[in-house]
Amino acid sequence: MSNLPASGPTPPTDEQHEMLTVWRAMALKKMPYFASILFAVRPLDAPGLGTFAVDKGWRLYIDFAAVAGWGDNTCAEVLLHECGHLWADHAGDAERLGITVNGQPTDPRKSEIWNVAGDCALNDDLVDAGCQGLVDVGAMLPGRFNLPEWQTPEFYYRNLLQQQSQVPQGGSCGSGSGGQSAGCELPTEGPGSDPGSEGGGSGQGDGSDEDGAAASPYAPASPVEQERHRVAAAASMKEHVAKGRGTVPAGLMERAERLLAPSKVPWQQVLGSTIRRSLASKMGQVDVTHTRRSRRHHSETIRQGATQAAGSKPKRAIRPGYFAPAPIVAVVRDTSGSMSSHDLAVVTREVEGIAKKVGVRGDALTVTDVDAAVHGTKRFTNAASISEVQGRGGTDMVVGIEAVANPRRAGIRAPKPTVVVVLTDGETPWPTQPVGVPVVAAIIAGGDYGQRLAEGTPDWMKTVVIDPADIED
Repeated sequence: MSNLPASGPTPPTDEQHEMLTVWRAMALKKMPYFASILFAVRPLDAPGLGTFAVDKGWRLYIDFAAVAGWGDNTCAEVLLHECGHLWADHAGDAERLGITVNGQPTDPRKSEIWNVAGDCALNDDLVDAGCQGLVDVGAMLPGRFNLPEWQTPEFYYRNLLQQQSQVPQGGSCGSGSGGQSAGCELPTEGPGSDPGSEGGGSGQGDGSDEDGAAASPYAPASPVEQERHRVAAAASMKEHVAKGRGTVPAGLMERAERLLAPSKVPWQQVLGSTIRRSLASKMGQVDVTHTRRSRRHHSETIRQGATQAAGSKPKRAIRPGYFAPAPIVAVVRDTSGSMSSHDLAVVTREVEGIAKKVGVRGDALTVTDVDAAVHGTKRFTNAASISEVQGRGGTDMVVGIEAVANPRRAGIRAPKPTVVVVLTDGETPWPTQPVGVPVVAAIIAGGDYGQRLAEGTPDWMKTVVIDPADIED
């Protein structure tokens, strides 16, 4: 951040370590299950920052001189706030949503809004855990923006984008009352100059250093180390509740349950099998055609009664042949503005997967671009055939689903499909009534947010959730 000295952050002094020890002890009394994270952060003195902050390498920046007057209780609660950012992996979510790339904001204002969204999703849980002091120092809470509590960061981000003028410039790093701030999460891997020049770390904070590098005050925590501490915190939360030691805020407990849940069946397999089940009745059927003869019975003699004239030849009949209807898959591709480039890449890979798993291409696999209107239908032959994206406006998958389900009525030059597959981020209305063909909704959204969106689809649809975090660019 620009208000930091050019020399960058430095290791805390002995006196500052003592201050941090006091804050950490008080934090443990409020939320003992965060112990693993509290002791995993790499503390640094960051003069000029004016508050607490963390980066995705789990470095903890503290402007000790600025926060010394806040009081030990407030500092302990803000410390928990920073640990909450790491626990929820808000930096990782920002990368997955395209808000940052390699730790750098793609749009500084959107990065600020994401920071506030993360604070809103986190702080109501912290207040629930007894961190009332956060309210006194101006912590960001949903009520400040007339938004409901207990929602996801993605929910707050979408809504705060619509009311940008209400979000303080500079994100939450400078938004507290009385000159104080409730802490923030840095989008980069550390303020000031390249810290690696002094501490032996990479300076870029990609988290790729081995755990052994953690002896350096500037070395980032590796992804493996970070996940280990998150899982340890999750297990501690469950034990905290199970042994009657106290309660855990619902938002934190929900994430803990997810972290500790057994591995699920891969969504790739779920999507493929769901489509195949939707096609099963059609793929197993046969129909009659008079355009070809029966391969087993080219012709048969018609039995005639006693009235048949003597010496006349028996009449013969040609039996029609049979054919199995080929499955036809119509994909509705969400091309609205809320679909990131990463989401669209996921869609392309899923269409490729459908072609491979179901064995269809060309006229039997079409892709229709839809935002709030239908923009065009393409025959899928390979990824390049659907590389051009049309739309990028509002979102209404209803018009797309109804159009591809009844192509002639909509003026689309494509056969009536056996099944419709909708690949969308889920932020859309849905048809209220069945459309005459099976519909599979594939929601591209991660975590609890994706599950909530999936629950909003109609009961008559089959629904799967695709976590974009599972897909590499």
